[in-house]
Amino acid sequence: MLLNDGTELAFRVREDPRTRRVRIVVSRRDGMVVTIPRGFDRGRIPEVLGQKRDWIERALRRFPVKPEPYRPRNGLRCGQSAKSGRSSTRPDPPGA
Repeated sequence: MLLNDGTELAFRVREDPRTRRVRIVVSRRDGMVVTIPRGFDRGRIPEVLGQKRDWIERALRRFPVKPEPYRPRNGLRCGQSAKSGRSSTRPDPPGA
């Protein structure tokens, strides 16, 4: 996405079967995430973002520093077990 000042803004797209309409979230931790309903035409995302460009730019101004992607302190990917290196859907129980 191209902002009004010419800056290229990267964003992530998530598909969520429970979502009924396009949702845009801007956060310090994740940057900009666009959540779309299942079956939504991804080719329409630039049009939607263009319609919301002013709101997106106002939301980005709330953060004085460029958003960095979240990285866990221990270097593991989300859902990865420290013991086995395998992915899991649940966190390890305390003391495990």
